[in-house]
Amino acid sequence: MKSTLSKLLLIPLVFATSCKEQTVEIKERNVSPIVSLQKQAYYYYNIKQYVKSIDVYKKIISLAEQNPVKYDEDMAWAYYETGFCFLVQNKFKEAVPYFKEVLDHYSIYPDVYTLSKDRIEEVKIRSFGKITLETLAPSKDLSEKAPQDAFPSEEE
Repeated sequence: MKSTLSKLLLIPLVFATSCKEQTVEIKERNVSPIVSLQKQAYYYYNIKQYVKSIDVYKKIISLAEQNPVKYDEDMAWAYYETGFCFLVQNKFKEAVPYFKEVLDHYSIYPDVYTLSKDRIEEVKIRSFGKITLETLAPSKDLSEKAPQDAFPSEEE
């Protein structure tokens, strides 16, 4: 009798656990492609693969442009992070246009706006005044597409 009772109590526990795991899997599948790419870009940045990180941020920008109302702030952050990846490589002239893009179009997001302003000031200091917004060539097309081979397939 005791054995039967313990089996009956165990069945709901197993069922509840399996349902909980399925719910987690469903949530994972519903993650937006932007969030998945942000995680990938952060990963590349953290292992100092800045070129790959930049390529992923450009992919984020490209995807966000398809639905700018929904992903406007994500796009602002992707521009900032792209500039930051150039900055940590001391590629100041490449970094500034991305920060300037944030200043020109995303002032409604105070955190990323302020950080972009600060990074431009940092560039001015670190380049010993050789780089200013006035000495930069006209902004190149920042929406250039990332190479497709920059994104590893699921098998890698």
